[in-house]
Amino acid sequence: MVGETHPETKVAAEETVASPALLGGRYRIIRQLGQGGMGVVYHAHDVELDREVALKIPHFSSSDSADTRERFHREARAAANLRHPNLCPVYDVGSLDGAPFLTMPYIAGQSLAELMKAGTRWVPAEAVALVRKLAAALEVAHRQGVVHRDLKPANVMISTDGDPVITDFGLARRAEVGDPRLTQSGMLLGTPAYMSPEQASGRAGDHGPRGDIYSLGVILYELLTGRPPFSGSVHELVHRVQTEQPARPSSVSADVPPLVEEIVMRALAKRPEDRYANMAAFAEALGVPGPESEVRSPRPTGPAGREPRRRWPVAAAGLFGVGVAVLLGVIVIRYRDKDGKDQVVRIETAQGGDVKVEAPPGTAVTVVSPGPAEPHQPQPVPKTGASPRVQALIDQVPDEDWETRATAATALMNLGDEAKPAVPALVKQLADARYSTKASRFMHDKEAALSALIVLGPEKVEAALVATLVDASRAKNVELKVWASAALMKVRDGSKLAVPALIARILDEEIDISASRAWYDKDAALTSLKKLDPGKVEAVLVDATRSKNAEVKRWALDALGKLDNGKIK
Repeated sequence: MVGETHPETKVAAEETVASPALLGGRYRIIRQLGQGGMGVVYHAHDVELDREVALKIPHFSSSDSADTRERFHREARAAANLRHPNLCPVYDVGSLDGAPFLTMPYIAGQSLAELMKAGTRWVPAEAVALVRKLAAALEVAHRQGVVHRDLKPANVMISTDGDPVITDFGLARRAEVGDPRLTQSGMLLGTPAYMSPEQASGRAGDHGPRGDIYSLGVILYELLTGRPPFSGSVHELVHRVQTEQPARPSSVSADVPPLVEEIVMRALAKRPEDRYANMAAFAEALGVPGPESEVRSPRPTGPAGREPRRRWPVAAAGLFGVGVAVLLGVIVIRYRDKDGKDQVVRIETAQGGDVKVEAPPGTAVTVVSPGPAEPHQPQPVPKTGASPRVQALIDQVPDEDWETRATAATALMNLGDEAKPAVPALVKQLADARYSTKASRFMHDKEAALSALIVLGPEKVEAALVATLVDASRAKNVELKVWASAALMKVRDGSKLAVPALIARILDEEIDISASRAWYDKDAALTSLKKLDPGKVEAVLVDATRSKNAEVKRWALDALGKLDNGKIK
């Protein structure tokens, strides 16, 4: 922590440390852990319950009202009810000579800010796994009506066991004039680099759960790139957070996967309604880790001889209830059951048939289409009569490395009609799940292949392509669902074929099982409505206003307001 303390608090704190007496008749101070704009924190021993605690004396001055102090107690009580392994609850609230204090669990370890300052780096898979834990924990807090309001690396402790723990819930207080966290209204809103735009504008009451989503998005951005989205003086930060778009993470660090980048950029949307609907949706979006080879412990570059004691395991990836369009006649499903045992199921299907893979939560599922080669041995691509550069790219389509495959497919996409000889190879890549040993890798392959097919595909491919995308857009994996819905909008005229399916999903309460999923559906459907016969649009929207899903209903009402002679403005 950094910053100046209130004179009254500083004197009281010094007297407390110097005094052998128990604070509040119960707590013996061991040492000061830190002090800053929000207060002073001590490592203390609770003699009554014989446990170590972190004891915090928040900053209050004589000008603070009784209402302000009461709000402190009210918010502390709310935080005391939080129960999650990645949340730091409040143990006790008391007062000493009118000065309030609170106690929390003492966490042996370092803050995320300290680790960053020491040079610790996180590969994307580690960063995603860490932030996903934090998002899941914050969802628990938000459901209980507790919003953090000051999420930042300094408020995330990493225990010696490697677990992240969020501290300082609901404890943002009034700051001194000149404090970097002070707005013109005089209310402490957070740390400028991690403030949401609504916080930076001074609308303190507008900082709800989606404000925390923004702040957590900033933390993820910094873990991925080594720096927050914006920098500058306090005044510059407050202005930039409200008015400027952050640089895309991949422009700062080339190893940020495209899907992770899109998640970050959505979390950092300027308008709260454009972010994830809730922390559960944010955590769900982060549920697809990178390739297993990317997972390793972070390596601090701090004092020599310090062994890293942190390892954030990446959750097993799975395709839960995902409909997979099979272009070959046989598929093999490999999965790991809840006991950790590998299982294999072979399924024969009709040519071009669809298979729906169902797996219980906690299993890792891989869908593979066996070819004549041994596993991990790419098959040579037959010569196609293509130009030398196109043939060179086609030869890389079955490469073992997914990044090479994606680069080749993207390059083919950019060549237009010249690359049409590549279509068969790309179709094979789309179906060949030898390269689908992780859900994220499967999605990268599918994105590269389908992106190319969308541009290159002849008319005879279009109907099958749309069917594949519609099927993928029903996936329970939110990122796959979003990408497929967006890809449908890129098909030349084929997206018209998808309109009935998209609209059906909007009106199907069984599919709209969460606000976040409904948001994705309605976004894709709104775009598809622009392709409908103008005479049908209004009737579809009127039907949607009767939906029991509030998100869908609001979407329909908004879309009705944008109608102009049957067309969406």
